[in-house]
Amino acid sequence: MKRTKKMWMPIALGMLLMAVLVGVAGGMPNELPQASAGIMVTIPPAAFNPVAPGCDYLNAGHYVTVNGGTCTFHAPLFFPPGRPLRVNRIIIYAEDNNENKDLCVKLFRMNPATTPVANEEMATVCTTGKDSAVRTFTTTAISPDGIAWDHGPYLWLEIPGRIGLSLYGVKLDYTRSEQFLPLVAAG
Repeated sequence: MKRTKKMWMPIALGMLLMAVLVGVAGGMPNELPQASAGIMVTIPPAAFNPVAPGCDYLNAGHYVTVNGGTCTFHAPLFFPPGRPLRVNRIIIYAEDNNENKDLCVKLFRMNPATTPVANEEMATVCTTGKDSAVRTFTTTAISPDGIAWDHGPYLWLEIPGRIGLSLYGVKLDYTRSEQFLPLVAAG
C-alpha cells in the first residue's frame, strides 16, 4: 500500500504543475494577444529641455512655461523594445490663457542610419481658445503613424510669448502588433 502511495504522489504533483503552467484552456503561460490596445505613455513637463541657450523659461517639473520670448523644447521618447508600434492619439494637457497665441507639440521620428538623416514630422497638436484652466487638446491625425526599432522618436514643443501658455503633460496612446506595421504615409 505504501509503495502505491509513493508512486502516485509525484505523478499527481506533475499533473498539477502542468495544469498550472498550461492553464485550463490549453494556452501558453502568459500568452499575449496578437495586438494589445490602448497602451498609454505619459511624458511629464520635466522631460522637456530647451533647444537653444538663452531661453527664459520655468520648468517646475509639473509644468513648463516661458517667461519671455518664444522658446522651443524637445523631449526624447523611449518605448519598450520589441515589435513596431502605431501611434493612435496624442493628448496634451495645457493652459492656454492667450487669445492670440497657441502652444504646439509635434511628434517626430528620425532614423540616424539614413543619409541624410530622415527626420519626419508625424503629428501636431496645438492649443486653441482662451481659458485659464488646464484643458486637453487631442489629435488622431498622425501620418506616418508607425515607429520601428530603428527610429528615434521625440516631441518638439514651441511656446510663443510669455503670457498664459503652460504645458502640463503629453500622453501618447499607441498599439503594438506581432506583424510589421507599414511605416510609410498612405498616399
